[in-house]
Amino acid sequence: MRRGRLIQTLTSAAIFIILEALAMTMIARGSLAHRDRILGAFSHLSEAIWSQTQRISHFFDFRKENERLAAENLALRNALAARETEEAADPATLPASTREGRYSYTLAHVIHNSTGSQRNYLVLDRGEADGVRPGSGVVTADGVVGVVSQVRAHYCRVESFLNTSHRVSARIVPCGVFGLLRWTGRSPRTALLTEIPMHTQVADGDTVLTSGYSAIYPPGIPLGVVRSISSDGVSLEMKVDLFQNYSALYHVYVVNDRDAQTMEELSHAH
Repeated sequence: MRRGRLIQTLTSAAIFIILEALAMTMIARGSLAHRDRILGAFSHLSEAIWSQTQRISHFFDFRKENERLAAENLALRNALAARETEEAADPATLPASTREGRYSYTLAHVIHNSTGSQRNYLVLDRGEADGVRPGSGVVTADGVVGVVSQVRAHYCRVESFLNTSHRVSARIVPCGVFGLLRWTGRSPRTALLTEIPMHTQVADGDTVLTSGYSAIYPPGIPLGVVRSISSDGVSLEMKVDLFQNYSALYHVYVVNDRDAQTMEELSHAH
């Protein structure tokens, strides 16, 4: 729709310029000086229009390329998830559903995003018809985005990680110690990693990843890097600079954990 309106606008502008050029040509016939000035101005105008048209063309090509790369990334994520399952056990001994891989991914686009409150959320253009369900995690290559909270036929609402009630189980590399990562409600580019034992050997610049200790996010998703370390006398707390830019989200991936129901049942078993 936008591209159609843009083409219509450019066409109208081109017609106007042609008519102006004809008028200038008629004027220029009466004077060589006038003709030279008019032709020079017209040449500069033509170059400017051509340059702007090229920029517009490149913009649409860039959008198409981004969509292509996002689709390729989706295929690679699903292939990698299946391969990791095959390497973890003998595929012949696994049921068909498990051989497909524990996690599958659905490409989605952000159509609404908030970052300015204490309880931010997003709306995606995928819903129940696309296999999205409440409780599914949403990620990108740069970190976690949030958790699906409401689902309609073709849309879903996501509780953003930029929500003071949200917690992510995280692991520090290289020491391997686990803790809880949460947003403090301040800068959207920093978070706090808590519940780290006092004896932990950790340094500024260490990487923080998802632990996989939940049915929401797969393990090993990069979250950020440790930037400062403090202690309350009982445990360590660490400020983490996040990789994810929550103000520039567009392509995201909804995670479907095929073992989510089983994990939920076991975690509530008595």
